[in-house]
Amino acid sequence: MDYPVVIDGFEGHQIAVRSTPWGAASTLLLDGEVAPRGPRRNQFILTRKDGTEALVKFRNGLFDSVPQLVVDGKVKNVVPPMSWPITVWCLAPLLLCFTPGFDGIMLGFAGSWVNTRIFRTEQSATQKYLLTAFVSLAAAGAYLLLSGRLPEITKWMGGLINR
Repeated sequence: MDYPVVIDGFEGHQIAVRSTPWGAASTLLLDGEVAPRGPRRNQFILTRKDGTEALVKFRNGLFDSVPQLVVDGKVKNVVPPMSWPITVWCLAPLLLCFTPGFDGIMLGFAGSWVNTRIFRTEQSATQKYLLTAFVSLAAAGAYLLLSGRLPEITKWMGGLINR
């Protein structure tokens, strides 16, 4: 998905950040072409109309699939940050980090990572919430399977049903 960006000094140029939600590196586009690479990874050099060069870097967030741009030391948001209710909803699988064992930590981070990427897709809000609820429940179910607690839970639930 391409996100258009307006940077001072580059009027008349179409600048965009191409980001995929599922892990590929983001790319800076200048007039539809990949911008010239800078001296380091995730850096690009753009030349203004007056001939001065601007160093543009990506600053990646832990869970967000769309990076921020740092243009000559100034941070520029490509897309607005997720609101706090959406962030809490997406990071709900992190509650598995408080369970015993490494599998809860891994499933919690994986579920949260997938959830935040789902919210950056172009699907409707209802689809996003349903998909992220499914991912969160799948992470919890996978934890129960991997930790061997599923028989205990089904036995407990059977006792509740038979009362």
